[in-house]
Amino acid sequence: MPSLLLPLLLLACAPAPAPVVPTAPDAVEMLASAQPGVVLLVAELDGGERRFGAGLLVRQPGLVLTNAHVVRGATRLRALLFDPARRSWSPIDGGIHRTLFEEEGALLDVELVRGDMNLDLAVVRVLGDTSALPILPLRDELPRPGERVYALGHPHESAWSFTAGVVGAIHQGAIQHDAPVNQGSSGGPLLDAWGRVVGVNTAKLFGGAEGLAFARPIELATPMLNDAVAPVVVDRSDPAKAVLSCERAVELSPSLSEPCFSWDSAEDLIWDAARRGVALAELPEGPRARLLAWMREEGHGLWMAELQDSVWRHLVGVETPGARRRFEPPPSVWANEAERQAHLSQSGVEARLRDHVQSFLIQEEARRAQLIAATGVAADLTRDGQAYREVRRMGQRVQRSVVLGELAWVVVEGRNPDGSPYAYSECWTASPTGWVQPFVCPDEASRPDELPPSLLPGRQELIEKLALRLALQTLGLSRQAG
Repeated sequence: MPSLLLPLLLLACAPAPAPVVPTAPDAVEMLASAQPGVVLLVAELDGGERRFGAGLLVRQPGLVLTNAHVVRGATRLRALLFDPARRSWSPIDGGIHRTLFEEEGALLDVELVRGDMNLDLAVVRVLGDTSALPILPLRDELPRPGERVYALGHPHESAWSFTAGVVGAIHQGAIQHDAPVNQGSSGGPLLDAWGRVVGVNTAKLFGGAEGLAFARPIELATPMLNDAVAPVVVDRSDPAKAVLSCERAVELSPSLSEPCFSWDSAEDLIWDAARRGVALAELPEGPRARLLAWMREEGHGLWMAELQDSVWRHLVGVETPGARRRFEPPPSVWANEAERQAHLSQSGVEARLRDHVQSFLIQEEARRAQLIAATGVAADLTRDGQAYREVRRMGQRVQRSVVLGELAWVVVEGRNPDGSPYAYSECWTASPTGWVQPFVCPDEASRPDELPPSLLPGRQELIEKLALRLALQTLGLSRQAG
């Protein structure tokens, strides 16, 4: 028996084996498998300028995560996919500009799915075949300070390259690291040693802070990614459901919320503003006829397109890429420059118009101050898009709705970022497809007295604002009417 017990006692006293720590894969192999999941995004801006950035393929087909500032302001958005056979040029030999010139035929169009300017994140979809490209795995937990990380992208026009560093700290909503991040790297993935995405590279600090960069943790993007692929039902069967459903649609994607808005009321408003603008500019018969003729042929459509663009930019902070048309009366309204100068110098219209502008601005500011006091909002949500998005993230709900035939007033309440409450009313109208929000309420006086006011300007205020702008532009004066 003793001879049998001795080995058992020795085994019991032996130290437990050390846990097996998984070894990170070879960095060369890991990066080689991850690089094809990175895309090159090209944002074409007004004036022919191009902005470059990176994105990572996160879902099929073609769903790419990137920075919102990479796609913001683009008149067209395109992508170049990874191809191991493609020649790569360093900046000293032409860089990305040379690559894009030689590979112009390989560029694919891209559409915006959703953008969040607060997080500086956006989801876009490549309109082409991405099935051969890998989906980069996402890491469930945050990295720890001291971990090795790799920033993939196109830094300083060096397409499909990477930089390496370590995590310096974990902040609220940000990973601090020292892998160099430069122009062209924005929107690219930050990988751990196993090739898992821990964040999206967003920014570096300038001015005495070299070697300090930040990435958004991938967990902040996960809800956006899930929303981007989940089916969204926009219920406009009654005003209260329409408000909440459309608000959610705006948050997820501008295209989803298009049926929520009616632009019919803007048609007549633009013409009323045009006639009022002609009167404010005191135009002689010739310029008046030429301006109104241009409005009928082209100006009305340009103005409508600009109004719609301004609404989308305000609501989502990132507008859908596309041809952007701007409203600006042409110089041909005047027979020649001498005619315009003579009108300004002889009529005295400039002084009267500037006085009118100043009076309008004073009244407008007074109205805004009254609205803020009456509704409790911490800022003018109709002017400050950033404030509107911050308030929206605090949550909103419908307090009550009053239906008056084909028009309804819905009271929306929520909280400011400091936690204080607010409430305002929205005007909605019935349509054959469901309830919609008009650009201008058809009957502002119908709002019951016990309901809080609407944040949106009334019809007459909008007409005056647009008319002042048209008069100033037509006379060649600086804009002062907002």
